[in-house]
Amino acid sequence: MEETVLKGEEPKKLVDNIGRLIPSSFKFSVLTENENPYYSASIKEENCDNFIPQSTMGYRDVYDLYIESYPKGTKWLSFYEYEERAEKAKELWMNDWQVSDLSKRAHFPVLYPQYNVEDYGASLQNFFLPALESAYKKEFFGRRFINHIDKESEIVGEISVIPDVGHNEFVSEMAKGPGMFWYHPNSMNGFSVVAQREVMPEMKKHNFSLSGPIDTTLALTGFSKYMAKDSKTPRYYCSAVRWRFNWSCVYFKAHNNRLSFGEMGFSPPFGDGFSAGLSFIG
Repeated sequence: MEETVLKGEEPKKLVDNIGRLIPSSFKFSVLTENENPYYSASIKEENCDNFIPQSTMGYRDVYDLYIESYPKGTKWLSFYEYEERAEKAKELWMNDWQVSDLSKRAHFPVLYPQYNVEDYGASLQNFFLPALESAYKKEFFGRRFINHIDKESEIVGEISVIPDVGHNEFVSEMAKGPGMFWYHPNSMNGFSVVAQREVMPEMKKHNFSLSGPIDTTLALTGFSKYMAKDSKTPRYYCSAVRWRFNWSCVYFKAHNNRLSFGEMGFSPPFGDGFSAGLSFIG
């Protein structure tokens, strides 16, 4: 992995000692006068009331949950491949001193199947979201999963991947075969969508990709117990994609009685309890 060095400076840590990306370690576009901060690289102090506990699930329990949630015939790693790859991948990012403090926050070993994404929105609607709904309702009996963009005209053909944030590479790897990745759900609490995208030239040097709805859905499927337990968990931005507009994206938000999937609309909010995830493919 490359060391991140801003011109004229020594290498520096990218993640602080509580697991959040350090804004001063990255270069961001400058907010011009009268520019709406929603559409720019803006950063707020994070909301420490939002918390995601670290998983205590064993690899076998996680593996079985994925197999149960997806259709029969879906192609996965074997259990032993999953466990081995997860341990090797974790060792890689844990030994990278610039990002190793990501371990100070929740990090989840997520499985992904072999799957060829032709239309991103259709793939979500027909394959990934139904599996999440199944797993979420199994974990939280009586709760609802609400898809606010369930009309075909609102999602099919309307989601596209932002270039240069690593997510296209993830989608390409998934088409080649099954695998796993380590998902870091809230290392950018308080970063606007644009700011989340602008850290990626540096984070890609350390083999991370920015989260889109597919990898976020996969993470929530395996770890809804932690990521979607109640309203005190963050809103999960899927900033690696745009929904109709460059500055907009889709997101997940857990409540005490439901999990919602929606789009940001014309006035994209950002706040101290919102975050995109980072995925490290093993």
